[in-house]
Amino acid sequence: MGAGAAKRLSAVRWGVAGNIVVAWVLTLPAAAGVGAATYGITRIFGHGAAGPIVVAAAILVVLLLVVARRIQQGPR
Repeated sequence: MGAGAAKRLSAVRWGVAGNIVVAWVLTLPAAAGVGAATYGITRIFGHGAAGPIVVAAAILVVLLLVVARRIQQGPR
């Protein structure tokens, strides 16, 4: 945007610029929501370090199962 506006304002694609601004505005609330959900889920499984460790272990197990299943299926 800056380079285009430095030449002339008509060189800027204002639709794309609007999409960028919308993405900026949505990013912080979305990140806060993901953080709150993660905090809430980890608190279910224990306080302190226990909750995050349990959740991380569960995610690791799921990822390993997915990878193992793909390996068994072979190349497509």
